[in-house]
This record gives sequence, structure tokens and C-alpha cells, in this order.
Amino acid sequence: MLELPLSLLRSLAGPLTIQSGPLTLQTNQFLYLDGTVSGNPANAGLRYNSAVPSLDIFAGGAVVQLNVNTNVVSLNGPVSLGNNQNNLIRITGAANGSAPTIAALGSSDANVSISLVPKGTGGLRVPTGGNGIAGVSGAMTAGSVTVNTGAVTASSVIMLTRATAGGTVGSLAAAPASIVAGASFVITSSSGTDTSTVFWWIIN
Repeated sequence: MLELPLSLLRSLAGPLTIQSGPLTLQTNQFLYLDGTVSGNPANAGLRYNSAVPSLDIFAGGAVVQLNVNTNVVSLNGPVSLGNNQNNLIRITGAANGSAPTIAALGSSDANVSISLVPKGTGGLRVPTGGNGIAGVSGAMTAGSVTVNTGAVTASSVIMLTRATAGGTVGSLAAAPASIVAGASFVITSSSGTDTSTVFWWIIN
């Protein structure tokens, strides 16, 4: 293990090359990548934060914190992915029943929200089709239509709005009693002659 005093690191005029072994800094000391030698980092650097404990990667006012005990990566600034269509946040390796969740955590869930701000024609994309959580039904017959989707559960909240009006329109509903978990649900109208198509969205 190689241990160097901070004063020596500050005095290096050229690159530091380590052939083998770790480079160890004293607790809460910074390794600056821009020549800054005192105070909070102005630009970029690394430090071991014993209070968390974590490895902190900082750049200006932003900090990426890798928690040693929980394996959680925390950010205190925005994440910019650039303008390339391949610059995506990808969550891989999920199995059935263990799908990953993107969550906003705070002192109270009531005080935290997740906002989507589209730009141009961008927006929220959700799965449709046989296991989709959103879609448009077929035309109702005698005021009802069955929607087949594997995404529906017994406790699903189903939001409805009329897509195309037909016949004598009525009020729309998707009664919990009509749900067949993992298979289908029924949309009904208060009008027996309603032949509208209906946009639906499942929230689980």
C-alpha cells in the first residue's frame, strides 16, 4: 500500500504513476484533479468521506456519492445525458417479480414529486399491447367492452377517457369486480347504446 502525505500530492508538477498497490488518502482529504489545494473543491476531484462512509466524486457543485455500506449511488446535481439518442438510463438484469423502481425519496412522501418535462415532441412512453398498461379499446357493444391485458391486477386503478364517441354516450366505468387479474377488465357505459371506443390507462 502506498501512502503519500497531502503536501507531497500538492507539490507534484507532473503526472503521478502508480505501478502497483492502492493510493491512500487520509480520512476526508481531497485528491484534486485541477490543482486546487485548499477549501472546498472548485472544479473536480475525489475524496473518501468517513462520515457516510463513501467515495465522493465532485465536479463544481455536483457530487456523485458511492455509499460503501449500502452500495447506493447518490447525486446532488442534475444528470445530463447529452443529445445522442443512445444516451439512455438503462436498468438491466430485472427478473419477473423484481422489476426496478425509479423513486423520489424524502422526509415525507407527501412532500416529494417526480416531474416529467417534455421537450418538443418528447413525453412519457408506456407499454401497450398484450401486456400494456395503456391503450384504446374496441367499440363498445350494448354499452360494454372487454379489454385484454396481462398488466391488470385486482388492485389496479384504471383511468378512462372517451377516444371516439359513438351511439348515445354515457358515463364510463371499469368496476373492480370486472377485473380478471393478469387477463382482462370490462369497461361499461351508463348508456346501453354507447358504441364509443375508450382510452384506458392502468396504474398499479
